[in-house]
Amino acid sequence: MRDPAPKVRISAAESLGFFPKTAARSIPPLLESLNDETVEVRRAAILALGRIGKGNTEVEQALRKSSEDPDPQTKLNATVALAGIDKADDSVIPVLLKALAGKEKDTARLAGRVLGQVGRKTPEKVLPGLMEILETKQEPVSGYAVQVLRSMRPAAAPALPKLVALYDDADPETRFDIIDAVTLIDQSGEFAVPVLVKSLGSDDPLDRKEALLGLMRYRDKADLFMDHLIAAVKDEAAENRLLAVGVIRGLGDKAAKAAPALIEAARDSDVRVRRGAIRAFESLKTPPKEMIPALEKCLQDENIGIRIAAAEALGRLARSYPQEAAKALQDALESEKQPQVRARIESILKKQAESPPDKESAARDKNVQDVTTQPR
Repeated sequence: MRDPAPKVRISAAESLGFFPKTAARSIPPLLESLNDETVEVRRAAILALGRIGKGNTEVEQALRKSSEDPDPQTKLNATVALAGIDKADDSVIPVLLKALAGKEKDTARLAGRVLGQVGRKTPEKVLPGLMEILETKQEPVSGYAVQVLRSMRPAAAPALPKLVALYDDADPETRFDIIDAVTLIDQSGEFAVPVLVKSLGSDDPLDRKEALLGLMRYRDKADLFMDHLIAAVKDEAAENRLLAVGVIRGLGDKAAKAAPALIEAARDSDVRVRRGAIRAFESLKTPPKEMIPALEKCLQDENIGIRIAAAEALGRLARSYPQEAAKALQDALESEKQPQVRARIESILKKQAESPPDKESAARDKNVQDVTTQPR
């Protein structure tokens, strides 16, 4: 049986690099690990020091010594680690790009972290190399490049065309990262919205969820994705249906076209979706009259919270349809037995009786009266 101790020491060294708050305690054992007989332990310790050793002179000296190691991977790790503690100049960027495209995942991750930091400050120095990597469409390398671009945010905008071109052929994990990246990078939505719309048709519910979250950033592009957003109200995943309803609510009157979908969502099997749809009714400046009967049905819902939400929504819709809303509430009051719900309905009816209708609804009622009283 092989000695498991080296694997334990490797895991220990790797773990210490992810706790910067305890760097003072972690650095001494990591420096000691640089003398370990197993090369993999030394490599792992070097990368860990590159994560937490910034500002420590002893760490810098140890890494510089390791950068002269005859083992190529150890030497590469040390060079990347020195960049990680800000002890390297721009000449190291090609080395970081090489490490990003290498076979060692841990080295690539640290190289990506450093490239992201450099890229935010001087994007022109790292973008050409990252875009070359994207063009290869080779995993996991292109996925690492996507993560670097994501960390650069708007500074990575020149890479957007190549980034979105990667989507169709990417593996599921990288597709997810692309969705996340484009929404952080693309402030206008020119590139992001088409990818997000495409993602709404993904077989993966997590992709669809990420797409819905991304669309919330692009209110002014609502006309480009509204039909797809409406379709998402029928998503097979309840979390996504709820999220779609929430996006519609956030769009306000821009989502007037979604009113029929909201009416249907008010009958959803998931109580959270029903409640969300009711709340979304209130976001429409000019709610359609068809919402009144939908809310009447919600007043008979088995869930107390839904009945209260429906009553409150009718109270707000009373600004547009005072008579219809009052009748729906009064009818519900006659059959409602739950004290909390009854008290809320009574309060809404009282407030409605004390408040005159707004000018818009009053004018509409007058127009209706004028038409009905004209001689035939």
